[in-house]
Amino acid sequence: MSRSLKGLRWRVRVGECEPETLSQMLGVPPLLARLLSNRGICKKEAVKEFLTPSLSRLHDPFLMRDMERAASRILKAVEGGERIMIHGDYDADGVTSSALLYLALQRLGVKPLVYLPRRGVEGYGLSDAAVEWAAEKGVRLIITTDCGSGAHEEVELAAEKGMDVVITDHHEITHPLPPAVAVVNPKRRDDLYPFKGLSGVGVAFK
Repeated sequence: MSRSLKGLRWRVRVGECEPETLSQMLGVPPLLARLLSNRGICKKEAVKEFLTPSLSRLHDPFLMRDMERAASRILKAVEGGERIMIHGDYDADGVTSSALLYLALQRLGVKPLVYLPRRGVEGYGLSDAAVEWAAEKGVRLIITTDCGSGAHEEVELAAEKGMDVVITDHHEITHPLPPAVAVVNPKRRDDLYPFKGLSGVGVAFK
């Protein structure tokens, strides 16, 4: 049993099936067999599904509240040639969420603006500065990634500037939802999406 840099002991979780048997049965390396065992993935079909996932096995994205409203508003902006801004976050989840959404919109013939806040200056989430910047650039639709579920004042400011906001987020919701066109977040109390552990980029992918 090894120790961490702080002297804490790492305890390896005991798997639900014997890794050596699993390795031989599936013809996979012992380390992979141990990881599968630790996650309780022991049956052949379960292993196959885990190692070779397909889009057909994913939950329907339209189980999420406001997904249809979000998709409709984005499509309207695309078809109408409106300027779109993606507002991400400065961490890995926020950056990958923004990149994914950018590439998706690019495939639809749109080249959106991307705004990533400066950590030390603006902090986390949609800010007044970002909204003002978007207004100066002629943006009509702001799409947040990995943030926005608590951005009441900023969404109201955007509306005053003639902009709609679509929020995609995955953080816990501790306040009433902001008055955005859509708030797509699996952690909404009224949300029906069965998996609540999606990352921000997972929500953006949906």
